[in-house]
Amino acid sequence: MRLLVRADDAGLCDAVNRAIAEVVTGGIAGNVSVMAPTPTFDQAAAMLLALGADRTHVTAGLHVTLSSEWQSPRWGPILPATDVPSLLDASGCFFPSPADLRATGRFDLDEAEAEVAAQLGKARTTGLEIRYLDEHMGVGRVLPGLGERLRDLARREALVYAPDLARLPPLTSASAGPGPDTDLADRIRAAEDGTYLMVTHPGIDTPELRAIRGVGYPDVGAVAAERDGDRRALLSPDVRKACQDRGVTLISYTDLDAVEVPAPPS
Repeated sequence: MRLLVRADDAGLCDAVNRAIAEVVTGGIAGNVSVMAPTPTFDQAAAMLLALGADRTHVTAGLHVTLSSEWQSPRWGPILPATDVPSLLDASGCFFPSPADLRATGRFDLDEAEAEVAAQLGKARTTGLEIRYLDEHMGVGRVLPGLGERLRDLARREALVYAPDLARLPPLTSASAGPGPDTDLADRIRAAEDGTYLMVTHPGIDTPELRAIRGVGYPDVGAVAAERDGDRRALLSPDVRKACQDRGVTLISYTDLDAVEVPAPPS
């Protein structure tokens, strides 16, 4: 059994950045997706770089971000607003979701590709070695033509395009509630042989994270509860023991050319 564990949204806020640092140093996560336009991206990059020798097992990827779903914090593009006007709402930030952007009817594919290239450039200037590209809120799937542009960009930049590997069966992450670590450990022990993908969103249950609300999360504290559940599961000794008992090999996106990825359905 091989398991690719990804921790998303590095750069969202301090509580998320610290949680991701925890799960890559003391847990089972080895792939970290960074959001270059977000308020604490620089902190996230610095924390990953500060891992030093421990960073050798961490694979960083760009989490392509063209939406800003929370009431606070909100963010906009890396490029000047005048370069990407079709991507922005009246406040100068990204729209709450890719679907909202598509609904405007004025989405410009060239502007989107230019912004993604700028995000990749910003991530690289920190010293991070970006090895894969994935999509926040499935933006490449929602916006017509963007997926093809992102795939071409990844190819030109020698990056793994993660959505092409989404056919890997998911080993779904823990959710909020009692015993998420036990739930994940049981699923690991019960899984058949094969290669699995687990996408997680770690966070620490702090007042900062409890205050975040937005698309799909109208209740105060819901985001923090769910993300803290992911963090605890990834750090759980029971989960690590289940991986050991099951003979799990933790892999990164750069290992996937050496494993069998299921073909798309005919």
